Amino acid sequence: MKHSFLIFIFLFPLFSNSQPIKPLAVGDTVPPFALSNSIVGFNNDSATLSAVSGKLLILDFWSTWCTSCLQGFPKLEALQQQFKDDLQVILVNSKNTGDNAKKISSFFAKRKNSNDRPYSFPGIIEDTILTQLFAHKMIPHYVWIDQHRVVKAITGAEEITGENIKAISSGSSVVLRIKNDLDYDLSLPLFIKNNGGDGENIVYRSILTGYSPGLPSFTGTSNTNPAIIRCYSTNTSIENLYKLAYPAMNKVSPNRILLEARQPERYRLIGDVNTWKYKYAYTYELVVPAAETKEIKVYMQKDLERYFGMQVKKEKREIPCWVLIKKTGRILTAINNPSPVKNKNPRSLGGRYISLSVLVQNLDYALDIPVIDETGLQDCQVAWQDNTGNIQEIKERFERNGFLLLNDCRMVDVFVLAEKKPHELSKTDY
Repeated sequence: MKHSFLIFIFLFPLFSNSQPIKPLAVGDTVPPFALSNSIVGFNNDSATLSAVSGKLLILDFWSTWCTSCLQGFPKLEALQQQFKDDLQVILVNSKNTGDNAKKISSFFAKRKNSNDRPYSFPGIIEDTILTQLFAHKMIPHYVWIDQHRVVKAITGAEEITGENIKAISSGSSVVLRIKNDLDYDLSLPLFIKNNGGDGENIVYRSILTGYSPGLPSFTGTSNTNPAIIRCYSTNTSIENLYKLAYPAMNKVSPNRILLEARQPERYRLIGDVNTWKYKYAYTYELVVPAAETKEIKVYMQKDLERYFGMQVKKEKREIPCWVLIKKTGRILTAINNPSPVKNKNPRSLGGRYISLSVLVQNLDYALDIPVIDETGLQDCQVAWQDNTGNIQEIKERFERNGFLLLNDCRMVDVFVLAEKKPHELSKTDY
């Protein structure tokens, strides 16, 4: 009768503990000591590794607690039977897994292959040598060694296929994907300071940080990778992040964005920027698969809602404004100036002569409250020599040109950026 049994190989050091073991890479030759130990099995069964001579050897580093390792056993068993004359799979259980002979024997006693028979893999337990020769951080970990003891590949489970085994066994040229285990500290954020890699394959990510010293304040979009869109805004205010997410907010003057918050400085730059930024500035980045701009903005809006809980509404509200009207009498315009000098900078109030509509638009952007033109005039040029932010001087200049700038209230289209009501705030909001 032919019996199946699981064989365990114990590797004992054949050299001084002070002698370092140099890790092997693809193309290296495995030193004789690594595979020269005797095979010792349970139930007084014993054997040697001489049967492996002339075959492709696959070392499968595993543990009893590795679910992925166990899921690969049926496939390995089938391949072992298919290529029994050319392949030998050996399970390698490292000492640092916490497993031992008793635990492993009990483990396999409870498990059988698809034919309801015990698995027939030889195995190495409590290994300390192969684990150093083929260093790794994750299991399963597969090392392919050809008939001449040359390391042909170090792979993950995806490369364990009949086609690859046949190619390497026959000496054919085949390139397998090399398994590369990265340093990863589970207690640290992924990809930060290269934890788990550099993140070059990220397809979706959203990051929000506080003020980042050394970064400029900048907003933009990048699509150097056609499949990926990256939107970012560095060291900026919460209000500016909402403007990035709601593009329509950028089409109105700042004075038409009403902030309803108990601490306005938390959301908007108020006071000295060099003091404000350390407490209230943020850096945000969104990486998403290439999509329509509208869809990307929705991603951002949802992010900001989760982060800050602010509501954005467009409304008509009666608010204080500067209202421009005609004075009684003649309007002094620059009709005699054949070539009025117009402002090249849309945010500048300077220039020898300027279109009234452009001037109102620029003042509306520059002043703290909206400027409403109720003159009814078109294509009117007014004398405006240079910039000024002094409201009294602005009023006097208009008066010299035949206009009055009055402080009054009007119904105006505005965006309202409102924080949560007190009963809606969680303990983490502040």
